[in-house]
Parts: sequence; C-alpha cells; structure tokens
Amino acid sequence: MSDEGDRGDDGDRPENKPPNADEDLTEHNSQQTQHAQQVFNRLQNNRIEHAYFAVDGGGATTTPLTGRILQEELSRIDELWVPPRQFADALAMLQDRHTVVLHGGARIGKRASACKLLMSLRTNPKIMSLPPHFSLESLAARKYSAESVYVVIDHLDDATTGYSSYILDVLAQKITDAGSYLVITAQFARQQTREASKLVFKWSPPDSTNLLAACLASFGPGNFDDNELHSLRGSAERASGPAEIVALAQRSLDVGITDAIASLESSAHDAVIEWICREPVPDEAFLTVATAFLEDAGADEFDNAFEKLRHRYTANYDAADSLDQPLRQSKKYFRISDALVEIDESGAHDPDYRQRVLRYRLRGAISPHHVVQNARAAYGSELWRPIEDWVRQIVEDGNADLGVRVARGLAALWKSSPSATESKYLEPWSRGDSSQRVTIAFTLWWLAADDDSASAALGYANRWLHQGTAAQRATAIMSLGGELGDRFPTESVRWLWKCQETAGAVIARFARQSLAELWNSLIIASTDEALKLLRFVNARLAELSAPSGNYRTLTRAVDTAAVMLTSHDSDTGWLLPALALEMQPTSAETLGNVWAAVLRNRPTNAEGVSALAETVDLLATRGGPTHLPLISSLGNSIGANLSEQERNDLRADLDEVLRQGPKRGTSKSEKSETLQQLINVL
Repeated sequence: MSDEGDRGDDGDRPENKPPNADEDLTEHNSQQTQHAQQVFNRLQNNRIEHAYFAVDGGGATTTPLTGRILQEELSRIDELWVPPRQFADALAMLQDRHTVVLHGGARIGKRASACKLLMSLRTNPKIMSLPPHFSLESLAARKYSAESVYVVIDHLDDATTGYSSYILDVLAQKITDAGSYLVITAQFARQQTREASKLVFKWSPPDSTNLLAACLASFGPGNFDDNELHSLRGSAERASGPAEIVALAQRSLDVGITDAIASLESSAHDAVIEWICREPVPDEAFLTVATAFLEDAGADEFDNAFEKLRHRYTANYDAADSLDQPLRQSKKYFRISDALVEIDESGAHDPDYRQRVLRYRLRGAISPHHVVQNARAAYGSELWRPIEDWVRQIVEDGNADLGVRVARGLAALWKSSPSATESKYLEPWSRGDSSQRVTIAFTLWWLAADDDSASAALGYANRWLHQGTAAQRATAIMSLGGELGDRFPTESVRWLWKCQETAGAVIARFARQSLAELWNSLIIASTDEALKLLRFVNARLAELSAPSGNYRTLTRAVDTAAVMLTSHDSDTGWLLPALALEMQPTSAETLGNVWAAVLRNRPTNAEGVSALAETVDLLATRGGPTHLPLISSLGNSIGANLSEQERNDLRADLDEVLRQGPKRGTSKSEKSETLQQLINVL
C-alpha cells in the first residue's frame, strides 16, 4: 500500500490495548459476510439505477477516498468549475500560508473546491487525500513531500472543541517548510471553532444558475426553450448540491427535463411529505416504513417479516373496533396513486437474483433516507416503538439477506439522527451478540457507500478497533473487510495487518479472514488497490523473512497469506488467486512471491499446494492455452524464491495432483498441459 499517510497517527496501533482473547466471541462467518457483500452490491446497484444522483452523476460511488486523486476527477472539476464567492480569498491565503480549512455543510462542493485550490497553484498536481481520522497533531507530526500536495476531506478531528489557531499555525508551518500545500475540509456539524483563525473559511456552494449554465455548455446544446430553461434553473436552486446540479443537466439532455426533475432529491423529499400530509392509515404507514428498512426484499420474505410487525402494532388497537371494518385487502395500498411502495416485477427476470421473485421497492427516486427522515419527524412512539422492536427481532433471527437491508435502514436513521442512532444501535450493538455485530458492520458499509457519511463510518471503526472492547474490535474488523475497506483501503489493510500480527488468537483470525475478504472485494472492483494489497503483503513477508525478522511475527504473516491464497469468492466459487490473475494479470509475479513464502515456511501445507493446482486448473477452464504465459510467469516467480530441494518437493507434489486428474470442467489434456507447464518452469 502507499506510504502516503502512513506515519504519525498513534491511533493506528491495536497493541495499545490488547484484546481479551477469552471474551465470548463467535467465530467469524466468512460465508455469511461474502453472501452479505453480494446482497449489498446488488442493492447498491439497484439504488444507483433507480436514483440518478450519485456523487458522480449516476455511476458507482465506491472509489477509494484516500490515496492519489485521479486525473479523471480533476479534469471534470476543471471542466465544470464555477468558483464560490470565498474562492479568491482562500486561494490568496493558501498561497501565503500553504494551509487552509474549508468548513460548511454536506454536499456543497468542498472536495471539488479543495482540489481546484491546489490545481490553481500547481500544474498537473499529485494530490494525495489523507485519512480523515488523523488528528491535527498527527498531521503536524507526519512528513510531507514537495512532490505532492494534500487534502483531508471531511476531517473528523475536534468534533467538540473546534480548531485551535495554535495547532493550525504549527501545521501550516510544517507544510510550508516541506514546500507543499494542504487543504482540509470539515463539516463542523457539532462544534464552533474555539479560536478564530484566518486559515479557516466558511464555505458556500457555487451559484446554482452559473453551474447549470456551465454544465449545459459543456455537455452540449439542449435546444431548450425559455420556459424549460426557467424550470431547470428553478430545479437547480432546489438541488441538494453541485453534484446533483451536474446530474440534473446531464439527465435533462439524456431523457428530458420532466424525468430529470422528477428524479431530484427535493422531488423525492416532497413526495414523502405529500404522502405524510395525506395521513395514511396505520397499515400503509407501517408498510412504507418497513419497506424503507427491507427494500428490495422478495415479496414472500417481506410478507412474512411484515406480518410480525403488523402483529406488534395491531396489539395497540381495540380488536372490537376492527370487526366493523372491511376485511383488509392484501396489497391494496399499491393501487393508491401516491403510494410510496411498489412491487417491482423486473427483478423476476434478472439473472443476478437467481430465482423468479417479486420485490418490494420504494417508488422512483425515493430512498430509505427520505422515508425514515420524514417519518421520524412526523410520527412518535406509536409508530417507532413497534418498528424498533421489529428491527431487533429481524436481527435476532440472523437472516443475512434481511440483515443487510435492516443495516441500510439504520444507516438512513443515522443520517436523520446521528446521536440517537449511535446511542441506541451503533454503540450497544457493536459490542452485542454476533447477529447485532454483523448488522452494525453492514451499517458501516452503507454509511461508507455515501461520500457524506464515509468519514464518520471510518471514525467508528477506528475508535472501536483501537479503543473498544474485543467485541467492538470484531465488529470493526468485519466492516473493514467490505465496503468500508473499499473506500479506505490503505488504512484498512494496515489496521487488519497489525491486528493479525499483535492481537489475541480470536481477533487475529477475524483479521486474517477480513483481509482475504477485502482482497476479494478489491479484485471484483477492478481497482489497483487489489494489487497494492498484494504488494503490501509481499513486502511484509520479505521483511520478516530476513535474518533480522521475528519468527513469531513471520509465522502469523504466513498464516495470513495462506488464508488469502486458499479463500474462495462466494459468487463464482473461484479461488481468489485465480480471480486475481484473471482480472489483473500483472499480479502474477507478486502473487508468485507470496505463494513461495507460504510454501517455503509451511512445507507440509498440502492445502497450499492443492490451492496452487486448483488455481492453474481454473485458469485452464477459463482460457486454456491462452493462459500459459500467465502460468509461466507465476511459476517462474515461485521457483525463483525456492531452493532446489524445495522446487523438487513442489514438483513431486504437483505431479501427484496431475496423476489424480482434473476436479472441474477441464479435460484431462487441458489440465495436463497447464499444470505440466507450471511444473516445467519451477
């Protein structure tokens, strides 16, 4: 992994508080977590398809938030740039003091502004995004390179006390001495600045009309008449932020103004308000909120869960009163024109679902957050107490499919009321039983998927991992193996690696499995981070294998690498090394180095040899002879790191596998050719 952001943070040492290995912790369920990742990915993709305003205008939002900011993003910022009114003053201060802080609400374009400030001072800058959990003191203590410039997005420090002018001045001097620049963005959601500092700027979004005009000019002529342009400008003023204005302009050109405006965040919000003002009857109100927690669940599964909720809330009504009412019509509220819930039949033919099912969904661009936020404001305990009891029951039942969906509802609840959700769910459940911990880990995944809450998700994981109980550490470790790790890969890999090195036996096993799951997730995402993770492991193994290395630490590292090499992707059934080679052929040499370290330090490990043979078998299944150069590269790398005797032993083991014949769909000749190729190059 990158060394940027690697130094100067005392919170990154799990050994500061060794976990209690005797604490009652259920073993990590890898299959459950991998299945949850599948459900999570599917739900996220569905929401992107149904809600058009992700931060990038409709694409996936799971790009890493730390490390180098890609040129593609910088070019897009440059193309559509409209400066906020504070920009010139902030630029002058940054040029003079090399450090500024931009603070303001969510979704006002602080990230884009931070990048543009740095782009204004450097041509083609190398902008490194540092982790948001670094304290100001840690930022002042780390090293900086004149080759790079830096940002910290949604900084988490000083959540109650505000920024100290003294610490900011020390940090600014450190950046100046290094010949670099730093821009920090923060929401200051729960604090005021303790001391006024000229380095801190209260930020505002760019003018909506000007940004809309810039987008329309960039995306191409739309041939809109005056009335349509007036409607677009009015919608831009109601947009949740610059990203939504960009998406509004693009979508108006793609599908027309009417559909584009209907997909606005404000339109979805207004639809929920109108629904509440209609005063829906209890069945419809509970059904809608239940869908916000279990959206996209299969109809049968949802009906069973909803019946349990209905049993809870009807207990509060006089049964005699209901006798005079017509028999409740199943699904009758789906025929109300302004109902928020619909049964979607499109998923019945979607191969990703693997079975023909109808699914409950919120209508159009309405999200669980819209429903939860407004229903929480409109209704009291009469609605929410049964909902809370019902959510707890679902979690206790341990259904992973529903658990991922409940976690999304909890994430929506957090966005509406962070403090209450933290005290009622996140904190107690993060140290609760296994099903509660799994749900909270999934909740951090959902928070991490949204740029506005990703930093907060990392903050929870950081606190629980370094200051929490053993149960909370297990929760944090599980969260780092999924979406949260995808968004903050450098920090997640370092933390998980440190845990497998220094923690007690149970926590170390959790960390090993989560590291394998993170590698799996990064491979599927087809990012360079998967190869960086592999190179990180290879570098640590090489360092520990040196004469000065610690044998105990090396043994743990080899165990971790072995788990990675023998883990499978739950969706395809492929071994992770085979998946990595298939999707990132350049990983062959590094993968061979890691495999050699495992074979060299665990010579009797039949599982490792079997996994190597299975990897070759899988590659033959996929590409046959076309994969022979890749297999040769892998074999050369393994052989170069083994002694002659070790190579002879490995050849003998592989010869035995060859005699046993193929395990999969490959023919014996295909397997013989590919496996023999590996044996020949060793």
